[in-house]
Amino acid sequence: MPLPQSTLSTDEFLELEHDRSAIDAFVGKENARSASRLEDKAFRADRTAIRSILEDTDKLIQTAQRGKWLYSFERTRTQPRGVWRRIRANGRPASEGPWESVFDLDAFCAREERVWHWRGAVTAPFDPDRVMIALSDGGSDRWRFIEFDCEAKAFVADGFDLPAQKANVCWLGPDELLVCASQDGGATRAGWPRVAKRLVRGASLADAPVVFEGNHTDVGLWAQAFIRGVDTPLMVIRQVIDLGKMALTCLTDDGVRWQADTPLDAYVTFSKSHYAYHPREEADPLCGALVLCSHEATRAGRPEHRVVFRPSERKVLDWRGVKLLGDWLIFTVEDNLVPSLYVLSLHDETAEPEALALPEAGDMVAVVQRHAEPQAGDDSLQLYTQGLLRPPAVYWFDLDGGPAGVRFALMGREPDRFRADCAHARLLTATSDDGTKVPYRLVLPKDAAPGDCPVLMYAYGGFGTSVVPGYLGLWGKLWVERGGAYVLAHIRG
Repeated sequence: MPLPQSTLSTDEFLELEHDRSAIDAFVGKENARSASRLEDKAFRADRTAIRSILEDTDKLIQTAQRGKWLYSFERTRTQPRGVWRRIRANGRPASEGPWESVFDLDAFCAREERVWHWRGAVTAPFDPDRVMIALSDGGSDRWRFIEFDCEAKAFVADGFDLPAQKANVCWLGPDELLVCASQDGGATRAGWPRVAKRLVRGASLADAPVVFEGNHTDVGLWAQAFIRGVDTPLMVIRQVIDLGKMALTCLTDDGVRWQADTPLDAYVTFSKSHYAYHPREEADPLCGALVLCSHEATRAGRPEHRVVFRPSERKVLDWRGVKLLGDWLIFTVEDNLVPSLYVLSLHDETAEPEALALPEAGDMVAVVQRHAEPQAGDDSLQLYTQGLLRPPAVYWFDLDGGPAGVRFALMGREPDRFRADCAHARLLTATSDDGTKVPYRLVLPKDAAPGDCPVLMYAYGGFGTSVVPGYLGLWGKLWVERGGAYVLAHIRG
């Protein structure tokens, strides 16, 4: 309801609702007040230490392979919007290596006289040099997709260029995209895509035929397509019905459609041949398990649900670590929060999950595929690992020789940002008032006595997932190295 006129007339901050110059003046004044109180010699020294760490070019570089190149998007002091660059894939991606600039976002924004934010590139399965660059309009959820030729380092003349909207795309062929769009009446009430369309080169998105239509009450649609290694292109539509509830629908070019046989509350991932799901409803007897099914059996009306992992009191699946590859299922299990990696052959019905011996211990491990588009590459993988006191590292490996033949090759490690030898980390458990056991990690100075040092505690949990432990970095330099204790509580949320 509108405020009474008497309130409006006495509100000294009312102009901050609409007057840009008043806003700038107010912010400047308040910042100056804060600076006069806080910016002493110690503050300036801390600021210098923080900047030194954040701007250090000697850091771990995350890459994705396309053809014979490793690609990475980096922001620098001279290119604050960022530059998409690449280096030959036959070496290690070092900061000072012979990188080539492929797409300069700062220069693009200057030409467009508009602010765009990098959101990645959707790689064509038939050609790793052909991508749809995704750019966010001013940092919003409205993305623009533009066809780009990595070999020419230029946008494709008269190529695909989808206007900014809440959307997602994937390739169906050299001249066709599968687009989940929200414009022209295609949005859910949440504003996300409600329809999936097949867009051919030269056609209008508004006139493109609809292949799947969700409900107005849905959250939105997200799509993926498999066009290599299949008899006919397979389109998979992820229909998010509500927060925590989704359905998976598969469609082929020959008009066949079927739905994955999963509970609505389950997390689901998929490949061209299989899908795996993780039920989360406590009343479900498979709650917390990892279940594997094949598209072929489901399409034939006889889905076979193979349980490959069941949880126990302190041994749980980390859904973020589940990956379906061409020939393997790979997943992460946490035993009292200590991660382990398992693999299972998709084509041997008698096979059992096998644990991989990790190259080093870590509070967190994550596996990502090395190729930006595995259909245009292979199933080689990258393992990222780090701990509260151990800086991030990345290893390359593959499963060509099976689990027993895995060899991890160290490709990079971030330098130490603080003296980790001055502290030690422990994994402990606290019991809440209702009896729930809550695990937490404690980083304690080695010479500290109980109650003898200040404690900084952090906790977050949401959607059934707790925060992932990572290298302390800045906190280690400014807090732990100076004798402070750090607590990370793993609440579920």
